[in-house]
Amino acid sequence: MMFHIHGVMQMTDAADDQKLTRFRLAVAAVQQSLARHSVTLLIWDLDVNRPVIQGSATCIELRGVRYLVTAAHVVRNSQGQQRDPRAIGVIFRRDGSTNNTFVRRILAIGGRPLDSLDIALLELSAEGADEIATSKDFLPETRVLKGVSADESRLFAVYGAPSKLSRASLDDKIFCAGAMCYVTISCDPFPSHLDQSHDIALEYNKTSNISPSQEGTVEAPDPPGLSGGGIWLITEPQEGVFWDPSESKLIGVQNRWVPSAGLVRGTQVQFAISLLDDAGPICNPDSPG
Repeated sequence: MMFHIHGVMQMTDAADDQKLTRFRLAVAAVQQSLARHSVTLLIWDLDVNRPVIQGSATCIELRGVRYLVTAAHVVRNSQGQQRDPRAIGVIFRRDGSTNNTFVRRILAIGGRPLDSLDIALLELSAEGADEIATSKDFLPETRVLKGVSADESRLFAVYGAPSKLSRASLDDKIFCAGAMCYVTISCDPFPSHLDQSHDIALEYNKTSNISPSQEGTVEAPDPPGLSGGGIWLITEPQEGVFWDPSESKLIGVQNRWVPSAGLVRGTQVQFAISLLDDAGPICNPDSPG
């Protein structure tokens, strides 16, 4: 796997080497922790029985039901229509099936090009959730933090599987997800075209990144495939206190990349939870953002 750390620490002399080493070890621990809650989605074209795109998602339990939270556009087709739940394969371990039918219902809001929101809950069958739970942990609601758009005193992480890091032969139906934990800071100032009541904006620089496994700076991959991956708050705002990976809080999902501005955008997690209040027992809400 490959991990990237945004260069938020200015290294000025040899005395900072120890701080950098500690930072790298901490991020590796965060990555390992977040991996326990994260899966890759492989979207299939059911007409020709082959996968066409990939996305990312986080395992979460809400009100006693197990879901995957992802970006709405990941589960929409090119016409903006919601996909058949059977088209969504869940990759949760190396030797697992790439074409399962664990998703039984899609609850989504937004996800079209002009929509302001872009988030979805994928309700799992009991059998599918049990199978995923053999390799992954479903995040409890106590680890969900609502209403966070930016915080200059804290670090954030985006976790998912960019296509650039995944090995795939879609014709042969061979797929191996390559995950990334990208640690960064919120945009300051907050972009004027975004809305802090529902958006998240984080710096995502292609260059000048630090990797735990490489010396010097490295280039981050393009984010496609990362869409739907969890956005996490990973530090507490006490001066001099290093973070505990188990305290990371899910605040949203990543859904857009703005390369010209060097940022990734997300939708805050409370809009996924609100879908449960709007959904009937068997409906698939398909409302625009």
